Amino acid sequence: MFADGIGVKMAARWQGLALSENVNGTDMFPLLCEQLEMNNTSVYLLGATPCVVAKVAKRLGTQYPGIRVAGYSDGYSYSERKNELKSLINQSKADLLLVAMGAPRQERWIDENIRELNIKAAMGVGGLFDFYSGEVPRAPVWLRELSLEWIWRLAVQPRNKAKRYLIGNPLFLLRVVLTPRAPSKPSRGAIL
Repeated sequence: MFADGIGVKMAARWQGLALSENVNGTDMFPLLCEQLEMNNTSVYLLGATPCVVAKVAKRLGTQYPGIRVAGYSDGYSYSERKNELKSLINQSKADLLLVAMGAPRQERWIDENIRELNIKAAMGVGGLFDFYSGEVPRAPVWLRELSLEWIWRLAVQPRNKAKRYLIGNPLFLLRVVLTPRAPSKPSRGAIL
C-alpha cells in the first residue's frame, strides 16, 4: 500500500496498517514514464494553467520521446464546455489520461466523465504538472524524508494551500480518530 502524505500514513497507523514510507505521484512519475515509453503509450494531459500544461507536454515529449503526447488541455478553459473537452480527449486516441486538478476535484471529474471517454485508463496526479513544469519547486529531499513537505508547500503557495493544510488536514485527522479502529487481523498460523 502506498501513502501520499503524512496524514494518510497517520490514518493507516491508527487503523493498524503499517506503511513503510511516503510515496507520492511526483516521485513515481519517472517510473511510470519509463513504462509508458517502453510500451509506446500515448497520453492526454488535463489540468493546471495553459502555460503549465504546455510546458509539461513539451518536457514530456523531450525527456521521454517514446511517449506520444496525444493532446493537452488546461483545467479551466473547458469548465463550461465539458462535452467539447470529452470530444478532444476521444479524438486524441490517447491511451492514458493524466488529470491534474487537485484532490478531490480530479477524482470527481474522472468519476463523472470516465464512461464517456475512449481511453484505457485515467489517473489523478494532483500537483504533478506544477512540479514537472518547474513552475513550483519541490521541497528539499531532507524535508520530504521527514514527511514535512506540506510545510514547504504551504510556504511556497500559502493562498492555494492554507485551507488544505491548516483546516482540511486537521479535520481529516479528527475524522480518523473518531472512526472506530478496524479489527486486528490474526497473525499467520493463528487459529480462527
